[in-house]
Amino acid sequence: MTVESAATAASEALETEIGDDLLAVGWYDSQADPRTDSVYLADGFGEHEEAGKGALESSLLGSLGSGAYTDIHGEELTTTVRVYETVADVVVPTNDTQGIVVAVRLNGSRPLERLVEGVRIAAKAST
Repeated sequence: MTVESAATAASEALETEIGDDLLAVGWYDSQADPRTDSVYLADGFGEHEEAGKGALESSLLGSLGSGAYTDIHGEELTTTVRVYETVADVVVPTNDTQGIVVAVRLNGSRPLERLVEGVRIAAKAST
């Protein structure tokens, strides 16, 4: 299964789990062309300075240095979360060069840990 098809499957599962709080789902692959793409964008989310694309590119760049964190902690990096005022980006690497990126609206109705776990389960089930 490609990372794009894994992101699509994760998107479908997350739409059911997260509903209207799901803003974007995409993938990155530093070895592919294109290196990033979205499989889901909520209405209006991608209109502001390519919001979804920015999260994807940041995740791609972040993945390139993730080996340093693995060395420091002696464990694999399984998820990265960036929390902003009203939005969180959740990145789940599927291998050293690929991963799934999800942007969600923070509305206070679910603990962040539960949200992260939902994204991880969806990504893992689809790879």
